[in-house]
Amino acid sequence: MAELGLVVPNISWQPSRDHFSEFATTLGIYAGTLGKIGHELFTLMKTEINEIHEPFRKGEIGSSTMPQKRNPALIEGVASLTQPIFSDVSLMLQSMLIDGERDAIHWRNEWVALPEITSYLDAQLVQLTYILSELEVNTVQMRKNLDIQGSLPYSERIMFKLGKVIGKQTAHELVYQAAMKAIENHDDFISLLYQEPTVSTHFSKETIQSWIVPENNIGESLAKVDDVVSTVQVYFRGD
Repeated sequence: MAELGLVVPNISWQPSRDHFSEFATTLGIYAGTLGKIGHELFTLMKTEINEIHEPFRKGEIGSSTMPQKRNPALIEGVASLTQPIFSDVSLMLQSMLIDGERDAIHWRNEWVALPEITSYLDAQLVQLTYILSELEVNTVQMRKNLDIQGSLPYSERIMFKLGKVIGKQTAHELVYQAAMKAIENHDDFISLLYQEPTVSTHFSKETIQSWIVPENNIGESLAKVDDVVSTVQVYFRGD
């Protein structure tokens, strides 16, 4: 433990199972994060969404009955391991309820739970690393999906932009009313909004159109991704 930089207990570890439970819980959190990523990728690979594809090699079989299918088999494997890990983490926490100094009723559960947690998490890490390294991103389909609702996805930004001049509550009401009409009547959201005198008096239609350009709505996303990645890199380097 000293060689690995881990805390060496200064008393007998046998009656104290909190270190084991803490270790298992930390790994469970990692598994939850990986499972979340797996679920998101699973959704994005659905036929009707079609925004990403996991690595696929020529000759692989997606389905034994439907030859055309390319199932998210690798992604499913990553996501499916999170629940067993969660269950094993629960077992590890229950092992803290020992009788006296220790009892085999509880700590024998650790023999089952801990190896499964470490093995399953290792499988998740290896598999997801491979998936992400060769992930196919369908940017054309992403844009099509984004455009399905026209300018409606940008209603929040429009509301805040309008609110700086006419007040947030007034802007919210006007945007809400125009959005509901657009949805119910299959009409153009921006045109309906611009029919409101309160809007057309203060803003040109061209200005509003500039608010609904996807590239203008990225915000600080790219910078935040870089911040998180750089922080993680420093952590693992030990700087």
